[in-house]
Amino acid sequence: MIKAVIFDLDGVVIDSEPIAYSILQELAGAYGHSIPLNDYTTKYLGRTVAMGMHTMIDSFGLPISPDDLFKKYVEKEKLKNEEGVPLKPGARELLVYLKDNGYKTIVASSSTRARAEKILGDNDILKYFDDLVFGYEVPRGKPYPDIFLKACEKLGVEKNETIIIEDSEAGIDAGFSAEIPVICIPDMKIPDKEHMRKTFFVMDSLFDVIEYLKKPRCRWCNVENELYVKYHDEEWGKLQTDDHYLFEMLVLEGFQAGLSWECVLNKRSHFRLAFDNFDIEKIIRYDENKLNELYNNKDIIRNKRKINATVKNANIFKSIINEYGSFYKYLKTFTNGEFHKETGLVSSPLSDKISNDLRKRGMSFVGTVIIYSYLQAIGIINSHDENCFLY
Repeated sequence: MIKAVIFDLDGVVIDSEPIAYSILQELAGAYGHSIPLNDYTTKYLGRTVAMGMHTMIDSFGLPISPDDLFKKYVEKEKLKNEEGVPLKPGARELLVYLKDNGYKTIVASSSTRARAEKILGDNDILKYFDDLVFGYEVPRGKPYPDIFLKACEKLGVEKNETIIIEDSEAGIDAGFSAEIPVICIPDMKIPDKEHMRKTFFVMDSLFDVIEYLKKPRCRWCNVENELYVKYHDEEWGKLQTDDHYLFEMLVLEGFQAGLSWECVLNKRSHFRLAFDNFDIEKIIRYDENKLNELYNNKDIIRNKRKINATVKNANIFKSIINEYGSFYKYLKTFTNGEFHKETGLVSSPLSDKISNDLRKRGMSFVGTVIIYSYLQAIGIINSHDENCFLY
């Protein structure tokens, strides 16, 4: 259960990153250099100003000490901050929601306490935070996990009771290393694929965090994808006994192998069209012309082995229905009509047994991991996260 939210400051709570970028540009410009936006987002964003000074000096070979350059930065920042630093959209609303609903909150920033308290105070939101923690309080700054672990310590919460809201890749790395889920709300840069993989969710704004907390879902469900949300809320984990549905899901789980479920789900309507709405009687009669058509269908996953397996598996699926009366009755010979509630697994003795039997019958792409995912999808195994509203 989520009890606490850790906020990065710059780019998450306050709209300060454009200000920081402009200051760095001014400092570099004084020596005849310029910092491309991509360099700023990859080398400076999310790190301490002190680290940024070293980066700038090393990158351009500047004839100035890090301490003196730091002083110049602070002077310029002070002047710009006097004009006021605005909040990011949804910051106040989210903090009010968290306060009203008993969540603990803390800022974990590479900034300084004096600067943070002044900006938060000027915006009248300092009162919404239970505590603040800064880079100088820990041995290592972001991208190391120290500051987030220190935040949990200050709040008296466990890592699994916490989420982090970040905008930078350095912050994502830090949260990932701390083993705390990170919600990324990109500011000046969309995370690359590797950092996307490390996030819990990527959201458009802090308003989306409110909606998530009101109705939390499993961490794998991309709330920005309406298809995914609908699938999670209305299908996944709910008992299904219809042969047509059970066959469709077995096929799609096979196509998922080596890919993400979201990728398959996004193509689901195209799969239905390409495979005659998963009509078993039609699929078992597919000829070479139909198979070639599928091999060249850009709207589905064009894997010949998986396409061929679909036809072979359809024949075996039908034979199982003929033998047991329905595919669900076949599954009940392994489950005895019992349901399982478990999380954090990718296979089990149950999926091992069903997988082994299906492979003995000649099916392909029915390994124990695929079958475990299949059993989760059709409701024999309930794997909704503890935080999920469907748990």
